[in-house]
Amino acid sequence: MTHIRIIVNNGYHFVNDLLPILFYEVDNTFLHNKRQVEIQGVKSRNTFEGTLACGASCYLMKYFLERHSLSTKTMYSKRGYGKYLEDHCFLVKDDYIIDPTYRQMFSRQSLETDTYLFQELPWAFVGKYHELESISHKIDHTTFSDDNMYFWRHFDEIDVLPLSDLMRKDDVFTHDCFQTLYYEIKEKEKIYF
Repeated sequence: MTHIRIIVNNGYHFVNDLLPILFYEVDNTFLHNKRQVEIQGVKSRNTFEGTLACGASCYLMKYFLERHSLSTKTMYSKRGYGKYLEDHCFLVKDDYIIDPTYRQMFSRQSLETDTYLFQELPWAFVGKYHELESISHKIDHTTFSDDNMYFWRHFDEIDVLPLSDLMRKDDVFTHDCFQTLYYEIKEKEKIYF
């Protein structure tokens, strides 16, 4: 498991640098917790949150892990309906959860909570469910709802066209973010892999 944690930790720049392309954003500011950026003075692993970017984060992380010979499954969970629909994606490798955006479920509770999340915990969660549950129990229960654990308890595997399939085909793309992503990965392949 240490091996997986090291690879996921090394995937930070890949995810952080390329996610803006999938959201048609000019930079990665939207991925970082504003309060933590103000406190720490710079965007980094210690400010990454990925709010509302779980699906795209998992898409990129899955590819990064595949390039390091680790296959994962993509999991999807949802609750509610209509404008009250909430959903979340994460990856699973055997019994291990890999979640690049887990912090979004726990942040903004209090400064103390955010300090714990962003300065003591890794940027992406890699571990078993009980370890994630342990994180939730360390958070002040007067401000945290155990409902956030719902997403890691109730989920289904989903099929997603692997980015590795797209990366093998030069002529697949129309003029969209995937074409830009394709060329950016090709250009910086030696840096990321």
